[in-house]
Amino acid sequence: MDSSKNLKSEAAAFDKRIEERIKAGFIPDIRRAVKCEYFYKSFFRDPYFIKLYLGNEINYLIGRLKKFSYRWGVEMQFFRK
Repeated sequence: MDSSKNLKSEAAAFDKRIEERIKAGFIPDIRRAVKCEYFYKSFFRDPYFIKLYLGNEINYLIGRLKKFSYRWGVEMQFFRK
């Protein structure tokens, strides 16, 4: 299989997986996370666990984006302090 066929096949598999997750209730936007038992072994199953695991990193990155992005017009705070 050449690389363009590999990329198309990989893209199709990725799209299929995302569609399955969305049907199961997953929202692929960490700022709008909701409980989703589809991820029974993952911290993505509950916004509380997402905050515990990624909260500091997310807020750090959001802070850097706010500081260095001159055109940010969207509320960037993920976790309220």
